[in-house]
Amino acid sequence: MAMIDVLKSIKEAETAANETLAASKEEAIQIVAGARRKATEIVQDATDGSLTSTLSVLNTARDKAGKEAKTVQSDGSGAIEAVHSSASKSRDDAVQLIIDSLMP
Repeated sequence: MAMIDVLKSIKEAETAANETLAASKEEAIQIVAGARRKATEIVQDATDGSLTSTLSVLNTARDKAGKEAKTVQSDGSGAIEAVHSSASKSRDDAVQLIIDSLMP
């Protein structure tokens, strides 16, 4: 093989290597971009799932708290009614005692 042929072969090999390197760089850029897109999707899905889960937990807690508040209100209303009833009876007894003491 003549020297010129060797040099041409080397030059062609360098050109092919540069083309392969450029194609590899482009492919690497595409792989990284795809990985970033996928990572963004994963983070967004996780965020959406977390938000949905949080809202569900909050709604459940709100419903439970509402039921407990109604129970407490009902119990409190009963206690208030008992206090009013007791106060009314005590007042009636006091009035009767005063009337009895004024009337011989």
